[in-house]
Order: sequence, then C-alpha cells, then structure tokens
Amino acid sequence: MTVIAACQLGLAVGEVESNRAAAAAAVGESAGHGAELVVLPELCDSGYVFADAAEARALATPAANSPTLREWQALATRYATTIAGGFCELGEDGLIYNSAAVVGRNGRWPSTARHTCGTRRSSCSPRATRRRRW
Repeated sequence: MTVIAACQLGLAVGEVESNRAAAAAAVGESAGHGAELVVLPELCDSGYVFADAAEARALATPAANSPTLREWQALATRYATTIAGGFCELGEDGLIYNSAAVVGRNGRWPSTARHTCGTRRSSCSPRATRRRRW
C-alpha cells in the first residue's frame, strides 16, 4: 500500500522563509508516518493570493535557480519520498507562472507543470489566480 500525505499549511503571502520551513516540517512529519508521496499546497513558497502582479513578480524565482526546488530535492533525498508542490515561477519569457513540480525520492526533478495567471502580459492578479486558467 502506498501512503500519500496531502498537506494543508497556513501559508502567508510574502513570508517565503517561514513558508519553506512549514513545508519542510510537513514533509518530515509526513515521511515519519511513512508517506511515499507528499503533496504540498499551490504556491507553497510565496503564499496565496497576491495583491497585484508586482507582488507576484517580487516573489517569483526561475525554476532552475529556485531555493524552494533545491530544498525539496534535499528533503526528497533525505526522507526517500516524492514531493509534489506548487511554487511561484519567473519564466524565461518574463511571465509569472503558478507552477507545480514533482521531485522524486532520489532528488531528481523530472517534471514541472505551469500556467499563467491573468492576461498575456499581466500575471497573477488576485482574480486571475483564483480562477486558474490552464
């Protein structure tokens, strides 16, 4: 039987370090209960919902340099569990993405899914974030 943990966390917009700490604690606790897959919330690093596009942009990081993804890689390896979670991504195209990543138990990051929020050039407005356009 596979044990899956779906984690609900009290995240705060803009409190990236405390959000990461809450996620790390949830992964550790879930792994301690035998979870082979830990699912973290949408926009787990930045918090959710943004006041405006500027706030989202200030919190976004490129996936390749994301401290959140590096931490999930370390946690997945440490606890031998797979982690799926959402993060605020700054795309190579300059757009902000509400992205999700899956990090395998070996620390490999094989998959990312993303969607933009808002119109083509304005990203992650509160209204657009809530209605999620894929």
